Amino acid sequence: MAAVVNNSTVATMSSGSSPVPGNAGEDPSARKAGQAAFCRGLSALASGTNSALQTDIFDAGTARGFLNALSAMQRCRFALEFPQFQDDIASDDGRLLFVHAALPRSPEARILDLGTARGRYLRRLRAMGLTAHMTAQDVHPSFFAFMPKGAAKGVGTVLRSGWEDASFDAVTLCEVLEHCIDLPAAVRELHRILADGGKLIIIDKNIDRLAAWPGGIPPWEQWFDREALAGLLGSNGFVVESIAANLPYENRRDGLFFGLSAVRTKA
Repeated sequence: MAAVVNNSTVATMSSGSSPVPGNAGEDPSARKAGQAAFCRGLSALASGTNSALQTDIFDAGTARGFLNALSAMQRCRFALEFPQFQDDIASDDGRLLFVHAALPRSPEARILDLGTARGRYLRRLRAMGLTAHMTAQDVHPSFFAFMPKGAAKGVGTVLRSGWEDASFDAVTLCEVLEHCIDLPAAVRELHRILADGGKLIIIDKNIDRLAAWPGGIPPWEQWFDREALAGLLGSNGFVVESIAANLPYENRRDGLFFGLSAVRTKA
């Protein structure tokens, strides 16, 4: 597990420390178990039973194989889709303004943008005068070149962030939590890497808009009931400070996006 990095360090995160099923040199029996777990896991997701994944549908070894395989798929998808990612966000976008308002203002604050993609939030926040220590993290190093000057960078996932305990004073997840299959485990990891009193800031999509979404969403993606998410956070060491149910974005305000900020309490 990597230590906290400074503002010029590129960290190698723990997501790369475990073999991914199918890698050269891996034990064939481990590869077979991982592939079987991946198929079983996606089957559970496709049938709408992803909640079962959060209550030990697999034994520990099989679950690890599934998560390894899923992480490999996410890295591949990231590399393929990266050129299509948006590289900017308007200065008056409601999502950006919600994040900006919730972040600590101290220049010594340590802020992690988890799932940063092209770093559009971090660059805008820097342009808005935020002088905190910024760190960007995503599943693939493709994004490194797009980060604002001085930002630290790391490769990892929400479930396998690789950071030491209490590494950050704020963590932002902008359209990221929706990709976390094991939501309770993700919340526990976020609680672990935040310092006492640290801020968790989430921008994501409202589940009541899903029925009208063209083409639906992939089986491993999820949209949220805001109150249910707040309840999950509350039962895992967070106090929810504010929820904005309908954030404006890209000259629209159609109920797609919500914002939520919460504070980490002592373990």
